[in-house]
Amino acid sequence: MENNYVPKDGSGNCFINDFKTPENNQPDFRGDLTLNGKTYELAMWKKLTSAGKPMLSINAKDKVDKPQPTQTTSKSQPERQQADSSW
Repeated sequence: MENNYVPKDGSGNCFINDFKTPENNQPDFRGDLTLNGKTYELAMWKKLTSAGKPMLSINAKDKVDKPQPTQTTSKSQPERQQADSSW
């Protein structure tokens, strides 16, 4: 399914990152922001200020559309050779 949604300029969205775990450094939230016709990927981490107040640390980078995976059938892929384990 193709998503053709384009947010209004100056607006964006933010979602809880379901892949965040205590063991990794992934952001707590992920989202997109459109400014001046350009879309940015947002990553946000929950942190505390030096005074102990909650805040969000935000990182923004140019959004690069990921290429759509091509569907291949097993017939179009060459067969793998078995490794020689005799040595």
